[in-house]
Amino acid sequence: MAEPASLRYRRLASFAGSVVSAVGAGTNYAYSAYAPQLGNRLQLSSTDLNIIGAAGNLGVYLSGPFWGFVVDKRGPSLPLLVASGLLISGYMGIRMAFDGVLILRGGWELGMLALFGFCTGSGGNAGLTGAVNATAKSFHDRTRATATSVVLSGFGLSAFVFSTLAATLFPGQTSAFLLTVALGTSLAMLIGWLTVRAVPPHHEALADPAFPHTHTHVHAAEEAAFDPMHSSSESGTEEEPLEELDEAYEDEAEPTSTSGLLGTTIVRERNPSFELSPPRSASPAIGEAHRRLSSNRRRVSSGRRTELVKPPEMAVDIHGSQLLLNIDFWMLFVILSCLSGTGLMWINNVGSVAQALWRYNHPEDPDGFAKLQAAQVSIVSIFNCLGRILIGVSSDVSSHHLGAKRSYLLSFVALSFIVSQLVASRIERATHLWVASMLLGLSYGAVFGIMPMVSLEWFGMGHFSQNWGFLSLSPLIGGNLFNVLFGRNYDAHSRPVAVGSDNSTVAAVGEFIRLAKRAGGGVADPHKQCFDGRLCYVDSLTLTTVACCAAFLLSFWAAWRDRRRSARREGWTSIGEAPSK
Repeated sequence: MAEPASLRYRRLASFAGSVVSAVGAGTNYAYSAYAPQLGNRLQLSSTDLNIIGAAGNLGVYLSGPFWGFVVDKRGPSLPLLVASGLLISGYMGIRMAFDGVLILRGGWELGMLALFGFCTGSGGNAGLTGAVNATAKSFHDRTRATATSVVLSGFGLSAFVFSTLAATLFPGQTSAFLLTVALGTSLAMLIGWLTVRAVPPHHEALADPAFPHTHTHVHAAEEAAFDPMHSSSESGTEEEPLEELDEAYEDEAEPTSTSGLLGTTIVRERNPSFELSPPRSASPAIGEAHRRLSSNRRRVSSGRRTELVKPPEMAVDIHGSQLLLNIDFWMLFVILSCLSGTGLMWINNVGSVAQALWRYNHPEDPDGFAKLQAAQVSIVSIFNCLGRILIGVSSDVSSHHLGAKRSYLLSFVALSFIVSQLVASRIERATHLWVASMLLGLSYGAVFGIMPMVSLEWFGMGHFSQNWGFLSLSPLIGGNLFNVLFGRNYDAHSRPVAVGSDNSTVAAVGEFIRLAKRAGGGVADPHKQCFDGRLCYVDSLTLTTVACCAAFLLSFWAAWRDRRRSARREGWTSIGEAPSK
C-alpha cells in the first residue's frame, strides 16, 4: 500500500524542524569560545571555569532521563517549548554577569553562573531529545540511522553556526556573542515546537496498534480476499470462496472441525512460515480446497507481510529496572563515559590549551591567541557534525548491506579517540592544534551518532528516549572527572599575573602584589595563567588516553556479546520457538 503524500510532507516538515532545533540545542560546545574572556573579566580560575562548564554538561546529561520520560509519554512539543525558555534565561544570565549588570560577591557569583550553565544544558537536551525521538520514530530502519545522524549533526554544528554568525556580525564582542546565542537558540526551539511531530513509517503504522485506522484498513483488505461475499474486483485477487472447504468438512467431519481450522488460521496469521495442511484422513476434495486456500493466502500475504509484521526494535522492550539490571546497559554506560568524558574535556578546555601553547611560543604577543581559539571551536564543531553523519550512513550500510551489527563500529570509534589523544599530547605549537581538534571532533560526533542507534537496537523503540536518557547520564562521570582534573593540573602549572601584563613582568607583578597585601593595600587577587606549554595539560591527556584504551577493549566485548546474542536468537527462530530473555 502506497504511503499518502500528506504523510511524506508532514515527515519532511518534522525532519526540517528537528534539524533546526538540533542546531539550537548544541551551543554548550561553544563554551570555549567565551570561557577565557569570561574568566578574565570576572577573575575566575581555570578550575572555576571548568566548574561552570561542568554545570552545563550536568544540565545536558542529568536531565536526560526526565526529558526522555516526558517525550516518550507526551511527545516532543512540551520539551521544545520549555527548552526555548531555559536557553534564553541561561544565556541572558551569563551575559548580564559578563556585562556587570548582575553583580554577585563571593561564592554566589560562581553558583549563579553554574546555575545559568545548567539551564543552557538542560534546555539544549530537552530540544535535542524531542527532535531525535521524532526522527527515530518517523523513518524506516533502513534509513533511520542516517536520518537521525543528520539531526545529531545539527547538534554538533551548533557551535560553529553561532560562533560564525557572531564573529561575522560582532567580531571580538563577547557580550554580543552571548546575546546572539540567547536569541538564536530560543527561536530555534520555537520553530521546533511548531513543526516537530512523530510521523511513523507507513509499514510500522500498519503494524502498530497505536494507529488503528490504518491497521484495521489493511486487515479488512486482507480479509476481503478470503471473504466469499467480496468480489475479485474488491479484494484484488481471484475469487476463491471458503465454502468449498466448509462443505467438504461438513460432509466428513464434526462441526468442531471448523473451529479447528479457525485455530490453525490464527496460528498461520501469527507465524507466516506455518503451512495450512488438511487432516491425514481428509478426502481429495478437502485437500484440493486446502491447497487453493494456501495458495491464495500466500499471494495476499506476500504483499502485506512487510506491512503487518513489527520490526525488531518494536518487538524488544527493555526499560526501567530491567534496563538497570542489564549488563549490556552498563557496558555501554562505561564505554560512553570514557569516550564522551574525553571529548568534553577537550571541547571545554581547547581554548585554554591554545592559550598555553601560544603564550609559550609567542611570549612577545601573549594575547594573540583569540582567533586561534575561535578556530578550534569551529573545527571541533564542523568535524563533530561530519562524524555524526558519517557514522550514521556507515551504520545503515553495514547493517543492511554488509550484514554487520551496528555495535561493531564502536571499536573503530574508540580507536579514533585514542589516536586523537596521542596526537594532541605531542603537539607543541598552537598553530598545529587543528589536527587534534579535527580528530577529536570526528570521534566525538561518531560516538554520539552510533550510541543512540545501538541503544535502540538492543533495548527497543518503546522507551527509546528514556533509555537513552539513562545511558546519557554516563558523561557526567567521565566529563566532570576529566574536566576537574584538567583544571587542577592546569592551575598547578599556572602563575599569578595581573590582568593586562605580559610574560616578562609576571614575577615583578607577583612580588608587587605580595608586598602590597603585606602592607595592607587593597589589591585584588591576580588571575592565574600557565606559560609552560604542553606541560600545562599533558598529564590530563595521558589519563584520557588510558580511559579510551579501556573503552576500546570493552567495545570488542560488546560486539562479541551482540554477535553471540544475535546467533542465539537466529537459532531459536529457525526451530520456531521464542528466544529466552
